[in-house]
Amino acid sequence: MNRIIMSIMVALCLTACGEESKEKNNDKAVKTTYKLYAIDGFTGEYDINELLLFSAIYSNGKAYTFDEQNRIYIDYQSLPIFKTEVLKQIITPEKTMSKKSQHLENYRYLLGGNASFDGKVLKYTLGTGDDSKPLSLTWGYIEKDVSGLPILEDTNNPIHRINQSPNSQIFATTIGIGYLENEVFPQGAKCWQKISAQTNQEYIEYYPERIIRHVAEDREKLRTERWNDIEWTEFKLYENDLGLANVKIVQNGKVYWGSHHPIYERIESNKLACDLMNDIAYNAAIPGLNKYREILEKDNLDPNLLDVIWWPGYLERVELNPYLPET
Repeated sequence: MNRIIMSIMVALCLTACGEESKEKNNDKAVKTTYKLYAIDGFTGEYDINELLLFSAIYSNGKAYTFDEQNRIYIDYQSLPIFKTEVLKQIITPEKTMSKKSQHLENYRYLLGGNASFDGKVLKYTLGTGDDSKPLSLTWGYIEKDVSGLPILEDTNNPIHRINQSPNSQIFATTIGIGYLENEVFPQGAKCWQKISAQTNQEYIEYYPERIIRHVAEDREKLRTERWNDIEWTEFKLYENDLGLANVKIVQNGKVYWGSHHPIYERIESNKLACDLMNDIAYNAAIPGLNKYREILEKDNLDPNLLDVIWWPGYLERVELNPYLPET
């Protein structure tokens, strides 16, 4: 029993209690013209301890904003840990993009330029400013009115995934994470679900293997290629491999996993997936994931313990993010 209690306390300490994101950077005010939201969940490799501790409680809300110079920003609720935009590494047949996102302050990043969202299409470019051929990314969306729908019907919601694991579900319930029975999105809640992805050049996005689940290496190999002196191997995916990385990359002696993206991809799903949300949908979904914060505050726990405890498991392996605090 003591071990269970200790595991719960450690798990609570591991989760960031991030500050509210700010709407200004250090240099000058940024006028926001549009705001979108999403929620990241646990994407790491499982073992018996980390499955219990991390998958049950990890979530990280994020907000996307645009300014008058058509730049897109991302504000995380807490320190980004797992698969997410700013930890993404990218290679194309022509170059490696290692500094595609600019850290501004706290958990705020400049994500890209030439950005826009019209309710159906989100697009922006990635680059360091001196690129002759920046990577242009475009996603097509379908808008969905989710008013009155159960929040857990969203397959992107971390609790939806937690409910697939009995152990994680019990742990989440024990510490008060989740929703009331039949809790629904309020009137006016909207989601945008991806239906397509398009780019001006094929690319691979990849992450340290500890923060992204991937296929086994005994799978059938589809191809092996070398881009910019980086060799990568693509393995076969099966129907039930949704969300698994299938491209292995070895760079400077370290192993990474990711996915290959062609010029055009069609995304099909018969289930609701809130890839983007408006403020009404987000504000309905995020409280059920943040109930552990009340426990942290009640017990006067220092959220900075995250840096001390979590780093040995994940953060020290995430050298792709140069903006982590010094140890």
